[in-house]
Amino acid sequence: IHGVKNISEGNIKVNYSLENDRVVVVIRDNGKGFVADSINSGNELHKSMGTDIIQKRMDAYQKLHKFEISTNLVSGEDKGTEITLTFPMKIKTI
Repeated sequence: IHGVKNISEGNIKVNYSLENDRVVVVIRDNGKGFVADSINSGNELHKSMGTDIIQKRMDAYQKLHKFEISTNLVSGEDKGTEITLTFPMKIKTI
């Protein structure tokens, strides 16, 4: 909802790939984007908790499975947002 809210031709794309022994997930939208310093500016009564929730989930997953998940976020006003998640491929054996 947030990435493409109020955009008539809004879209969200999710791509998965395998690079060596790492899984790479890239999520892109063509929404309004944001500038990091302005995430909550102008409306301090509203605090977006989505990023905090995702970070807490990643921290818990990393601790539980003992591997690192790296993230890269690129966004610009009126340029959409792209986030890349990279984590090791883990094969469960019985």
